[in-house]
Amino acid sequence: MKTLPWVSLLLAAACARNDPHAGHAEAPARSPAAAPASAPTDEHAGHTKPVARAPPADEHAGHTMPAAPGAPAPDADMAMPVTVSPAAAAAIGVRTVPARAGAAATRHRAPASATFDPSRTRRVTVTAGGQLREERVPRVGEAVRAGQVLARIWLPEVRAAFEEQNVARPLGEPWASAARSRLLALGVPAADIDAAGDTVPDTWTVRAPVSGIVVSRPAREGSWLGAGGLVAEIASTDARVVEMVTVVPPPVGTNVTLTDGSNTWEATVSEILPTAGPAGRSVRLLPKGDIGVGRPLTATWNGGETEGVWVPRGAVVDTGTRQLVFVAGADGYTPRPVSLGVRTADEVQVTTGLAPGEQVVAAGTFLFDSETQMQGGGHAGHGG
Repeated sequence: MKTLPWVSLLLAAACARNDPHAGHAEAPARSPAAAPASAPTDEHAGHTKPVARAPPADEHAGHTMPAAPGAPAPDADMAMPVTVSPAAAAAIGVRTVPARAGAAATRHRAPASATFDPSRTRRVTVTAGGQLREERVPRVGEAVRAGQVLARIWLPEVRAAFEEQNVARPLGEPWASAARSRLLALGVPAADIDAAGDTVPDTWTVRAPVSGIVVSRPAREGSWLGAGGLVAEIASTDARVVEMVTVVPPPVGTNVTLTDGSNTWEATVSEILPTAGPAGRSVRLLPKGDIGVGRPLTATWNGGETEGVWVPRGAVVDTGTRQLVFVAGADGYTPRPVSLGVRTADEVQVTTGLAPGEQVVAAGTFLFDSETQMQGGGHAGHGG
């Protein structure tokens, strides 16, 4: 059992203020009868004799506190209680509260970021193989407008189809229509077919199908593309979504508040994606308002009520590797490892390590944590 050194200092200071004789030695009472000559002289006469304390049989005796039902046994270096008298605890602002069993309204948060809606992103591809002769795709992040020329590609199959059309036209129907249908099937716009007339274009012009922002441009001038080869990807500027990853995905339709620290937007959960990782499930939100793409955001939403054992957020000490609470008992205040669940604005759910009704330190935990550090605990960090 360990008495806090700073408690002794506080008590001594309090006594000095209240006792006018504090700091003066009080002479021991002497008997009026003279001591017998044969009585031996006591070299410690007149000095206050310390109260003898019997050493415990076990060096860890008095340090063990019964664990809560279902609570894991604390480590040896964490089981030493810290002793503070009730008066000293009140003087230094230590306050304990019982662990509460019941329900609490939870509010979740998760990191998020704005991005373009993948469902509204257009892939610009070629329907036949050929060589990219002239590339005009803007850089990634730059805007394009619908109809803007992105590239010119030499497509042998398209060239052959134009030649067939020129042969079929004098023959009339149905050969002329069949030749035109083949060009359309190869992805040549009707306007380009009509503009070509009797000529055979050497290259095929690729235009942006929509206005938006370039998000990908893998093709480079001089490269060969197969059928379906990607020239560019264009995201619609009026279709943005917010994606977040959380271990507690909210149901579709849940209202979510987004903030970047300065601005706030409202959003609605539109989709819970099938992808999952160590950080949780991916969730897609539809924001109400214009949010810059790539901006880091924080998403918060109400999670309903959760049943469990609850303690104030200030009762939890986070060491960096585990979380502790100081449990009050007959032997003092014992640090006990706990496992945490969800958090509210004021409370933290304790899933293991603490029973309902046990008294935990809610104010002044930093003083006990400092003491356990001096005992070799090496803690750091507070607060759920």
